[in-house]
Amino acid sequence: MVKNASFSINNRSYNLSVISKKFKKGKNKTLFDLKISNNEKFLNDGFIIEQFPEDWFFLIKSSVENLILKKIKKHTDFKDLINIDLKNYHKYVDDKSHIKIVNEFRGGYLGTNGIDLKSLGIGYKELDKFINDKIKSNYPLSCVFDFFGFKLKKFWIRIVRPNKKDNNPPHRDTHLRYFKLKDNVNIYLPLAGSNTESSLPLIPRSHLDMENECIVSESPCCVNGVNFIAPCIVHRDGGLDMITPNPKEKQIMIFTPNIIHGGGININDDITRVSLELRFFK
Repeated sequence: MVKNASFSINNRSYNLSVISKKFKKGKNKTLFDLKISNNEKFLNDGFIIEQFPEDWFFLIKSSVENLILKKIKKHTDFKDLINIDLKNYHKYVDDKSHIKIVNEFRGGYLGTNGIDLKSLGIGYKELDKFINDKIKSNYPLSCVFDFFGFKLKKFWIRIVRPNKKDNNPPHRDTHLRYFKLKDNVNIYLPLAGSNTESSLPLIPRSHLDMENECIVSESPCCVNGVNFIAPCIVHRDGGLDMITPNPKEKQIMIFTPNIIHGGGININDDITRVSLELRFFK
């Protein structure tokens, strides 16, 4: 089946052609767990932006730069690169080498792939405490996930080149049924090239929507010729009008995976956006 959909980011309109075996509405309920937090802004808006420790930021950024540099040297002819400015990533890769690089970073169908937390640059326990403190969590959250008895210690890197189809469509992570994501949180930590023209978009307060207010594709789906694991939201009764909260350098956005987000098209002319993605599980 094919459905055409439209959404906007900061009042700019975009169109989607979505191919899926099925499109459906959910039940008359919300998936968001109000018991997760005592932070009123997080509960009301579905996200908060906080200052991130400066020393942590530079340690993580340096680690990510080294990871991406190694992959560029592996998959391109730039074998002699000594360092890299992340916002110029697109100048070193073509479409084929980019796909090879992101395939080594992505979470995979079950979200069990990715990069070992040992390569993050900072200790994960300190980061766990930081996130729990900021959202005033009612129960401990950790970026280490127990997956059928295996301790998963993974993080992910998002790389969105200028004017390329590198971004997920509008979605909720809670529609990925293999994790119980409703009582978890995500982070968006911009490392390079993140601004109003490229930052992760979302719809404030959409985490409180009833599931039957949206029409959603199955997973996987094909959006504008690109395959995605995240089910695409093709309709929302309140409209798919997104904004970019746009956390600055050394700031972090903490958001519930039940908020509608994605569609982060990078419309900068000559800047790649690189960000850290990490989930914190109950």
